[in-house]
Amino acid sequence: MCDYHKEKGAPQKRIGILGGYGSVGVEVAKSLMATTSHKILLGGRNGEKLGLIVEKLGTGVASMVVDVYNQSALGEFCSRCDIVINCTGPSRQVACKVALTALQQGCHYVDPADNSLYNALIEKNEVVKQKGLLFVISAGIIPGILEVLPMYLVNNKLDKAQSLEYYFVSYDRLSFSSAYDIICGFLSEDDAGMVYYEDGRIKKSSFPMKNMCLPQPIGKVDTILTFTDSMKDVVEKCNVSKCHLYTALGGKSTRKALYDIRLSRQEKTESQMASWSNLLVDAMDHDLNDRKAGNMFHLIITGEKGGVYKKLTATLFFKNGFRLMGIIAASTARLIIDGMGHDPGCFLLHKGIHIGKMMELLEESGICVSQSIETL
Repeated sequence: MCDYHKEKGAPQKRIGILGGYGSVGVEVAKSLMATTSHKILLGGRNGEKLGLIVEKLGTGVASMVVDVYNQSALGEFCSRCDIVINCTGPSRQVACKVALTALQQGCHYVDPADNSLYNALIEKNEVVKQKGLLFVISAGIIPGILEVLPMYLVNNKLDKAQSLEYYFVSYDRLSFSSAYDIICGFLSEDDAGMVYYEDGRIKKSSFPMKNMCLPQPIGKVDTILTFTDSMKDVVEKCNVSKCHLYTALGGKSTRKALYDIRLSRQEKTESQMASWSNLLVDAMDHDLNDRKAGNMFHLIITGEKGGVYKKLTATLFFKNGFRLMGIIAASTARLIIDGMGHDPGCFLLHKGIHIGKMMELLEESGICVSQSIETL
């Protein structure tokens, strides 16, 4: 176990966590408390809730009442920190507010938000570089560890990769903010969910649905093809010639909710988005009546090792998505502080940190990938 920051005389920093009493923010704080001796500053709008969390976490944690929409308070919060982890949401509403304030105050920055935030921030990349800062976006699950896993496995277990068959399945509870962001992404995808990658091109599939029997405790599940720009970047960096990425969010109730939302997408207003978000939260909860909560990444990679054709199978199962997201964000902050990140700039997770070290920190926190390799 890496206890660098618990060693006597190790440099101590102050890590700010905005959204500090939310489901993800609390997990970030717990992870940092368990693995470092850095000072932690929790931020949130409700002073009473902050006080309860600080009392539970104990020594080394302070709090500050701050609303991310109050520029003066947000600036003061960031000015007290060496690095800011933004766990507020919905991320599509908060947008660049926290990131730009962290930049103004000279803080490193970590955010589990999706690629839309990265796309909005990239125009500030030169300023981030000039200030010697590292901004890591998508320090979460999907996107985030979704891209890290295949890069790590290909780079460390194979000499050459040929194909990737990839599954992500989630039966878990959602927060309102998570549901809101999922719907924003879902409504902006159009038909991008029915494509795969082959020989440098994105191709439309005639069979986008697949019933797959994944390892237990997930088992049989209906999945659908999807693809993203960040996954395209991964497969090209790994020289994978063919990639199918299948995902499944919840069960029948969730699929029906998403179908109904897509049918009524022309009615998209803030009040309707709030209604849809609550609908999706309830649908995911309803699907948990039929099975226990759980999330799984499952990868099947073919390629070569030592001149021999191999098949590598890897699985990562975790019960609580909030906990994993918190551990990933906390581990990202640790790597930045330890100098295990990229040179200054704005990056997505799979480009912004040392992937091997990230996997070590996840394993240290009990997040382990089971692997097997066989000769074909």
